[in-house]
Amino acid sequence: MFALRSSRLFTIVGTVGVGKTQFALHVASALQSSFPDGVGAVFLDSLFDHTLVLSTILRTLGITEDPASSDFETLCSFLHETHMLLLLDTFEHLRPAASFLPRILDACPGITILVVSRAGLKVRGEQQFPLFPLDLPDYADPYDPEVLAYNPAVALFLACTRTHLPQFQLTSENAGYIAQICTHLEGIPLALELAATTGMQLFPPRMLIKYLEQHPLHILVNEEQDVPERQRTWSKTIDRSYSLLQPQEQRLFRRLAIFAGGATLEALEDLYERLGEKSHTIVPALAVLTNHRLVIAPSEGSADPTHFRMLQVIRAYGRECINVEREMNDIVQAYTAYFIHLAKEIEPQLIGAAQLQGLDILDREQNNFRAVFTWLVERNEIENALDLSAALWKFWSYRGYVAEGYQQVAQLLKMCQDEMVSAAVRAKAYYAAALLAFFQLHIAAMREHLQVCLKLYREIDDKHGYAMALNAMGFCELLQGHNENVKTYYEQSFPIFQEMGDRWHLAEAYALMAREAQAQGNHLRARQLLEQSLTLIKEVGDRRAIIQALDFLGSIVCHLKEYETALQMYKEKSLTAIELGEKPLIATSLEEVGAIAIITGQQAWAAILIGAGEALRETSWGLISDADRRRVGDMKMQLRANMNEETLARIWAQGRALTPTQALLASPPETPLEQEATTLSAPDTTLNLSMYPDQLTPRQVEILRLLAKGLTDKEIAARLSISPRTVNAHLNKIYPKINVSTRSAATRYAVERKLI
Repeated sequence: MFALRSSRLFTIVGTVGVGKTQFALHVASALQSSFPDGVGAVFLDSLFDHTLVLSTILRTLGITEDPASSDFETLCSFLHETHMLLLLDTFEHLRPAASFLPRILDACPGITILVVSRAGLKVRGEQQFPLFPLDLPDYADPYDPEVLAYNPAVALFLACTRTHLPQFQLTSENAGYIAQICTHLEGIPLALELAATTGMQLFPPRMLIKYLEQHPLHILVNEEQDVPERQRTWSKTIDRSYSLLQPQEQRLFRRLAIFAGGATLEALEDLYERLGEKSHTIVPALAVLTNHRLVIAPSEGSADPTHFRMLQVIRAYGRECINVEREMNDIVQAYTAYFIHLAKEIEPQLIGAAQLQGLDILDREQNNFRAVFTWLVERNEIENALDLSAALWKFWSYRGYVAEGYQQVAQLLKMCQDEMVSAAVRAKAYYAAALLAFFQLHIAAMREHLQVCLKLYREIDDKHGYAMALNAMGFCELLQGHNENVKTYYEQSFPIFQEMGDRWHLAEAYALMAREAQAQGNHLRARQLLEQSLTLIKEVGDRRAIIQALDFLGSIVCHLKEYETALQMYKEKSLTAIELGEKPLIATSLEEVGAIAIITGQQAWAAILIGAGEALRETSWGLISDADRRRVGDMKMQLRANMNEETLARIWAQGRALTPTQALLASPPETPLEQEATTLSAPDTTLNLSMYPDQLTPRQVEILRLLAKGLTDKEIAARLSISPRTVNAHLNKIYPKINVSTRSAATRYAVERKLI
């Protein structure tokens, strides 16, 4: 359980309520037979003077104090020939006394000390053993009660519930709510026990989760008399940790509690500046808060390597502290101002070379943006909320938040009164609502929003905004089958974009013309227009728009029966989708390549691609559209008609084991179908795949090669026409994939795999 030979001073550390004391007692019981003189347990939770620690240990062990000697000398004299495990529980508020512990061990070779503390002691010879919350349920819908019951967090919650409600059963009806409760409480044993003890007696699970989300501190209580005072309410449990902090640390604790999704160091520094406070205290205070396990620091390789965050129930306590200090209004104003500024700063990047970096930043802040909208609406700051919506709509549409984003904008527009919000902000918001409606194929709503949008842009004489709305209205006419009206819109918008040098919207106008040509059956003109559109989009660097253009162009080229050209376009689309990292989109793209592979007689490769796409969908909850499902079904039927089942199953399995990039590069040389289906060339596949090992994307391999040649982040950025921050963001994704943490190790990896 513990590496006893490596150290004799262990500190069990962990956040409040994680069960450190219970775990320590379990450890002590398990190790008791290893110590001839047993275990001496000293509980220090009621002691508040660190100078009395030694005398408390003496009394607990039954050692008589010697007036002629110090407490330290008396204790060491007694323990010198003793072989004992000394357990010191609840030490975090007595840390100045920790300096005695290494000296005791020096004087008493048979003693091992086990300390329980929320924070590490930071003394010589200490080995920390961090204790983490219980594992949480994996996402599944619906939850299987039989499987869920074995989850540690759920099992504890059920056991505590049944002490008061012995007949309570986990069922298919309540399993999802129980899982949500355990997830919301983030697997903290004490929080689970308090919620089960009090909450389940008052509310059914479906109501309890809502109450916990709104008023966690009110429900996390236990009035049983045999429960220690400090564990009767969640607030009392954390009070001591908060009281041990210095004023600047308490201040940061409160500031961080306002962030719904955690905070980057940059966000905290900005918040302090907006509040007129000195930000140089932030880093030292963060070190203390993380050491006390009140804040979780970001770590390399974690799901979020940039944010400092709090567990939800700790954050709830922090919010109460803000109210006590009457700081809420000022902190919220600074908080909302920062995120409005961030969204507007990143918005222009969402259609350029820095698109991925910008999308990733906004994605990590999604919970904060949701909180900002809530604050803005509560304070009736509708103009700021609409301005924020207009800045986020591209992010919402690109990262799969379309329905949520549209609902947000639509509700705000209903609340909006003309005199409350400037015409410019309303125009942008109506444009955002129109495009979000378009992505959901709510065409009638799209038209309504655009009509208001065009009117507002005319009123304020915003030519660029007016031209954007014209393009959108042209697409609306196409969707409603009014092909004869489309030309009216792009003929007005095109010269405006040309005059302003707006390549992105020029590309959009070309795509609109191409759609019109396609609707008229002129596929050659549609192809020419799309090629012009794609050229412009590639110059801008918008990967999402590149994917859309390649998709449309590929379909046109297929219609013209130029399948080899279409194959290259769909492969390029797939590689771009891989760079974006969106699994359903990658799966769809692989399947599209597979469909062309079947047409061109590459049956085995098609099977590999379908297998890779199928495996990818399983890791993204099996998401698949009806159109994709029909295409995949048709492809499987064609493959079964041309290949025997055993061969197909073998190749299919091979595809499921490959990464998307590997599957794309697994195209064998052109051979007759029978030979291809049975002799898929492993050497050729391996040769191709060695270019992109460990699921690295083409861009990541490119950056890795430049790094291995000795270029700095700044030099790599200049070579690739991207920012140094983008290079750093790529490296943060590359290192975990190749299991390294330094540039030298990454260089060695590149050399060993012949990437340079």
